[in-house]
Amino acid sequence: MTVAIADAYRSIVITTQTTSGGTPGIATSTRPAGSFNLDAGFGISLVADAVNNKVTIVNTGNGTGALTTITNINTAGTYYPIFTRAGAPGDINPNTSTYQMDTMYLDQTTTPMTYAPSTSTLNLSNVEVTSTATLGNALVGLSGNANFTRFPAAQVVISNVSTNQQNEAATNIGLIAEALASGSNPGVGIYGVGYSVGAVQGIGVTGKGHVSATGDTASAIGVRGYSNDTHAGGLNVALFADATNGSSNYALYMNSGNMFSGAAQIWTLLDNNASALSIDATGKTGILKVITTDAGEGVTMSGTLGVTGHVTLEGVTSTGATGSGTLVFGTSPSLTTPTLGVASATSINKMAITAPATSSTLAVADGKTFTVNNTITLAGTDSTTITLPATTGTVALNNQTFFIGSTSIAINRATASQSLTGITSIDGYAAGLAGGNATTLLGALPYQSAANTTTLLSPNTTATKNFLTQTGNGTNGAAPSWGTLAAGDIPSFNLGTTSITFNRASATQSLTGITSIDGYAAGITGGTIGQIPYQSAANTTVFLSGNITTTPNFVTSTGTGSAAQAPTLTNSTGTGSVVLGTNPTITAPTSGNASSTTDADATVDASTTELYAYVQSTSATARTINISNLTAGRKITLYLRNTNAATKVINIAASTTAASFVSVNLSKGDAGGASATSVTLAVTSGTATVTVFNANGTIGGSIG
Repeated sequence: MTVAIADAYRSIVITTQTTSGGTPGIATSTRPAGSFNLDAGFGISLVADAVNNKVTIVNTGNGTGALTTITNINTAGTYYPIFTRAGAPGDINPNTSTYQMDTMYLDQTTTPMTYAPSTSTLNLSNVEVTSTATLGNALVGLSGNANFTRFPAAQVVISNVSTNQQNEAATNIGLIAEALASGSNPGVGIYGVGYSVGAVQGIGVTGKGHVSATGDTASAIGVRGYSNDTHAGGLNVALFADATNGSSNYALYMNSGNMFSGAAQIWTLLDNNASALSIDATGKTGILKVITTDAGEGVTMSGTLGVTGHVTLEGVTSTGATGSGTLVFGTSPSLTTPTLGVASATSINKMAITAPATSSTLAVADGKTFTVNNTITLAGTDSTTITLPATTGTVALNNQTFFIGSTSIAINRATASQSLTGITSIDGYAAGLAGGNATTLLGALPYQSAANTTTLLSPNTTATKNFLTQTGNGTNGAAPSWGTLAAGDIPSFNLGTTSITFNRASATQSLTGITSIDGYAAGITGGTIGQIPYQSAANTTVFLSGNITTTPNFVTSTGTGSAAQAPTLTNSTGTGSVVLGTNPTITAPTSGNASSTTDADATVDASTTELYAYVQSTSATARTINISNLTAGRKITLYLRNTNAATKVINIAASTTAASFVSVNLSKGDAGGASATSVTLAVTSGTATVTVFNANGTIGGSIG
């Protein structure tokens, strides 16, 4: 601020010399410019120093070495003298005999302006700057309000706050403005108003964050809002936005950049509203809409939803999902060739299914069709088979009848003699034989005595069993007769390759050449129920003891490479059917598994273990897990967890035998990236899943 003499004083009255007591000078009332000298022999001059922003009083005295005394007069109160205090040590410069005071007043003001060079402080009530003003620091407001005590690092402080509402001692601030609410007026520290003109924007407040250098790592923040005070009621709002009455209204408009949340957030929406939050796009509304209607809260979508990973619907997580196609819901789903394990259903294809108490089986042979046209109930004896006619026809039931001749026969009639009527012929011949009676001819047998002539052979009436015999003449037969068997009547016969005499006496008999009996392998003497015969040597058969446990066993045999060995019974696990190699359906299998919490190297046998858990918290020492017997086609999954306060390195090695372990190259999940042979587990809760396999002789793995 340039100081002009004309503005620095209105009147100077010289009263006396300091030491000589000279005659007072006369009062002067003028507005000097530049330098002003009093010529009354007192040696007083005023010099305006615009460079150093000060007024200098040159007091040379009367030439005798005595200085002139200067006092102030302000009886009218219409002006203010330059000096407001008496001289003090240090006021006089002995080299230049210059009398300089450190406080001055601006004349013709109701409140003085003071300037203290020692603190570089200028105090005034009002100032008007019509050109450029450079200020080191500025306080706007009452001195008790605007101060640098609460904001020592600020350049400009504007405040109407008379109490210590806030302190910002550790923040570098260019401009701070604060205001205290009063009555119904809110306290607004900074109020920015911007008016648009035509197509040019009107911006009320703009904040811009910069970095001092491109190597800076701190954040550059354009606008930042705080509202962290504790109070009894009301909201803490760091950023309040309101936009209405435009062609489009955006309370928050993000031109570029992403959104970031540094902590867990709760987004409280308008309650009881059918569209409390709606994510829209041009031509598509409600892509994602949040509904807060009471008792109807939920989320709807008008677009598609793509999910990578697993979702949870009605408390069920879709882990391990199989198949392809659309999502299946509970009502009227359409499934294409599904594979069902143990399932329950009340109907399929409108066909009602009644669940049995425990279990039941319905089997239709491959490629066959089973058609039922009417309501029917089948009953019978378990494990029986009904064979239907080879051609199309009607099957008679046991409660129906049929006729033989004119006699009605019930299908389910009990055994008893039956008289038939209406039989006119049998196989084209007249039915029945005339003659005979129930006594003398009982047991008579008819035979043809001539063409179309039937004669009765008298029955054997003796008490000796007779057999029907007949001896022809080589061309024609002869009448049959009764006779006893003679030794020559039945020749010997062969069983296998053993000749048997028909009338041999009772005795043990060894048979040879018997390969089967009734279509099955010939039985072996000895043994008990369930024992299995096998050849222990040439022509020697022994029995393998039967399985007396309730667990299914299987017959196994392991040779020596050149010779077979005796079979044994091997135990089994689980229940159900035998699993074959192609497309088996397995229900809830249990894999071989093991675990360890010992802080040491570990060896896992892949021939008996598929799942292995290694959890330890003892030390940070690196350990190795060796996988033995990892032959082609085998796979093992390792679960690794470190709960120690230091990181833990786990090395992975494998072998197709129980020795000679080599490091396994593991995929880290980045396509095409370098492999690893170890896993580093983080402190406290470091976890990893490692899968190791042997694919046709190549051992590899991956880190999950």
